Amino acid sequence: MRLLLLAALILMSVFAFTGCGRVPQGGAPAPTASPVTPTIPPGGATGDTDKGGPSACPRLDPVLYALTTANDPAAVAAASNIPYDQGRVLVFVTVTASVDFDQYDATLTAQTDQLAQALVPLSELCRLANDPNVAAVRPPDMAAPTRP
Repeated sequence: MRLLLLAALILMSVFAFTGCGRVPQGGAPAPTASPVTPTIPPGGATGDTDKGGPSACPRLDPVLYALTTANDPAAVAAASNIPYDQGRVLVFVTVTASVDFDQYDATLTAQTDQLAQALVPLSELCRLANDPNVAAVRPPDMAAPTRP
């Protein structure tokens, strides 16, 4: 549900900023800007979460990936209802075998055989998601606060 809402918001933003959907009085569609292509540094992705795009870490939830590339991660985390503290985010990690969370500077807060809960630095999320023993990294299921 959260992913569907995020996708809808992204599409609405794209339409609003590119002028899609507006038709001038002459009846012809409004011209749109050329698509912007992200630049990838020479040599491709280096494991940094801010380089290489979402394909660099496909097992990382798109909302978390957006958080790693945000100018204001604290605001994005708050808007997404994701616990965030001093550059670390609370995540659920689906594991297929034992994972050494210390190598990712992560603090393990709970664990079962197939699921771990950990506080992970934003800079380590993509690397953690690419661990061969990790099936997925996603935000925790948090109840959204009621709005007045």
